[in-house]
Amino acid sequence: MFRVLLIWLLAFSFAFGYIDEDLDGVDDSVDKCPGTPFDVLVNADGCPLEESGKFYIKLSASYSLDEGESSLTSYITVSYSNTNWYFSVTGSYLLDADESKNEVGDTYLFGSYILNWKNLYTQLGLNIKIPTSKVSKKIDYTPSILVDMYLNSIDVFLYGDYTFTNEEGLKNSYNLSVGIGNQFTYRFYLSTSFDYSQSNVSGYDDEQYISIYAIYDFTEKFFASILYSYGLNKSAIDHNIFGKIGYRF
Repeated sequence: MFRVLLIWLLAFSFAFGYIDEDLDGVDDSVDKCPGTPFDVLVNADGCPLEESGKFYIKLSASYSLDEGESSLTSYITVSYSNTNWYFSVTGSYLLDADESKNEVGDTYLFGSYILNWKNLYTQLGLNIKIPTSKVSKKIDYTPSILVDMYLNSIDVFLYGDYTFTNEEGLKNSYNLSVGIGNQFTYRFYLSTSFDYSQSNVSGYDDEQYISIYAIYDFTEKFFASILYSYGLNKSAIDHNIFGKIGYRF
């Protein structure tokens, strides 16, 4: 399942003589399952909880500004996750895209399998684009992989995907990202990354970005995240902001 924010500040732990090497919120003196990965929910004994799964509803929007031209897209996502699997359906709506204002966008189906081994988190995914907009005519397939290695509150991650497109006149494209993040508090996570892609949108030229991502849990059920990307070269979009608010149940 998606990473659950369960990390305590190391400074807090040391200041009060609290020792918790696997950072699951349970003191080592009473932890019956030491070495639990930090993205796994635990009980009072420090052992993983057996969960049937969680459903999510997420509302999000993306705003892009490039050479004075802007676009705005809204999304709604319904998803389900358990310990190893994640599935979602996302519908999009274009609010002011060029030549197609206020119309339904494409629909996306996503599924992934998650592996945890010691300090290594791996997610193998497949995204399927369903052509529900006026622009798209064919189904696209995008396999992806996320590898995340974490030590205490810091993690280093590598992400890659490759899109097999069936649209006439378009070639396959890919995205690569490498970054580092930190779980600053129980509720707040922040990361930065360098992103490189070859996109159909820019005529197959490479695009380079610096991105900042943050997620905050207001409660156990409500959370919000924001992603800001700054284009580093001429082919890249100058500014892109993606915000999301979600509810777990």
